[in-house]
Amino acid sequence: MQFSLLSFCVALVSYAEIVVGDVGLTVDLGYSKYEGRALGNGVSQWLGIRYAAPPLGELRFRAPAPPLFNSTLQIANKVHSPPFPPPFPNS
Repeated sequence: MQFSLLSFCVALVSYAEIVVGDVGLTVDLGYSKYEGRALGNGVSQWLGIRYAAPPLGELRFRAPAPPLFNSTLQIANKVHSPPFPPPFPNS
């Protein structure tokens, strides 16, 4: 039984390495496509991905609504600035 479990674990890790290695930098989330960046150490990252529609008008102070559809490829290689101004500096 131990040998079978060990063989299964080795096979699972080998499969996971194959699947993870095949990840591209472009992901399609249904509402938009994002292109991330590879860090060179086996890690890929996507920054600044929208998770909800902007809270404007009727959406203000409501539960998040699904993100708006966008057909253009979004470059997701940096964090975008917040939609509000930074606080005043201490005087």
